[in-house]
Formats: sequence, C-alpha cells, structure tokens
Amino acid sequence: MLVCGGCHKPRPAPACRLPRTLCAKDGMRYKQYSVVKLKKIFRRFDLNDLKFDKRHPQVGDEATIVEVYESPTLGYELECSDKNGVTEWLVTFSPEDAEFDVIDEG
Repeated sequence: MLVCGGCHKPRPAPACRLPRTLCAKDGMRYKQYSVVKLKKIFRRFDLNDLKFDKRHPQVGDEATIVEVYESPTLGYELECSDKNGVTEWLVTFSPEDAEFDVIDEG
C-alpha cells in the first residue's frame, strides 16, 4: 500500500483518482520553491478571482510553488511572474484543480 499524495489515504496507486502528475505513485508531494508548468486546469475562474492578479492562470504558464498547505487539506500557492519579476497571478491550487509538471525541484 502507498499513501496518496492528495487525500493522504493508504491505497494502491492505480485506485487513486487524482492525476498521476499531482498524486505520484510513491505519495510524493511537491516541494516549496519548485517551478512547475501547468498542463491542464480543471478549475474555473471568475472575475472575483482577479482582485490582485493581472490575469487568470493558463495552460503553459510556469509558476513557483511559494507555499505548501497541509491543513485542513493539501494545497499549493503558486505564483506566476513575467520576465521582469512582476506577478501575473497568485493562486492557491488543490490537487484536483490542475495538472502540472515539475521543471525545477527548487
């Protein structure tokens, strides 16, 4: 048995419902300051989500995991910046919200 990186319950990896990129077979969680690239976004954003952001996250964006939350549930605060270091968006993702690949493990 392995521990699911998303729901933290023991289960065989094939039975886990989260995407493999977010719920690794070995129960790995992403580390703070890792750089990731968004592959798919399952969450819908509305105008209220843009209070501090220039735009919504988009597939292909690269972002840094600036915080890892473990309570009350697993979540990742991701920040995407432009080439000048200005924040494009800062969003908290749960494992169900998106699929991403690690570019740099920080």
